[in-house]
Amino acid sequence: MLNVKTKLGWDKIKGITVIADQDIKRGDYVTIFDPDYDLIFEKTYIDHMPEAQKHYVQNMTYEYEFGVGYKFVLPFGHEPYMNHDPNPNVDEYGKASRNIQSGEELTCDYVLMDSRCVVGSEPWLV
Repeated sequence: MLNVKTKLGWDKIKGITVIADQDIKRGDYVTIFDPDYDLIFEKTYIDHMPEAQKHYVQNMTYEYEFGVGYKFVLPFGHEPYMNHDPNPNVDEYGKASRNIQSGEELTCDYVLMDSRCVVGSEPWLV
C-alpha cells in the first residue's frame, strides 16, 4: 500500500497515473507491505476465479517473492495504478530513489518487481 498521500491523474498515453500529493524525500518509504490492508492470493486461487476477476488480479498484482510465481500481492489503494518506468522514482524496495515533489507522477520498474515482466515482452516494457 502507499505510505504517502496520493491522488489519481490521467495521461493521454499512459492512462491512469498515481500522483504524489505531498513532497517525498529520497529514501522515504513510498510503498509498504501491510498484511492488514494488502491482499495475498495464491496462484491456484487466482486460476479458479471467474475470468473478469482473474484478469483484474493478474494485471494489478505483483509477485510476493520475486521469481517464485506462487503468491501475488494486490496492494491496497492507488498503488496498483503506478506506471512502469525504466528510471523510476520509487525503487523495488518501495523507497523514493530521489526527492519527489508534490504533483509528480510516482513510477516503479515492473521488471525489478515481478518476473512475469520481461523487457521487450510489451512495446512499452523497456
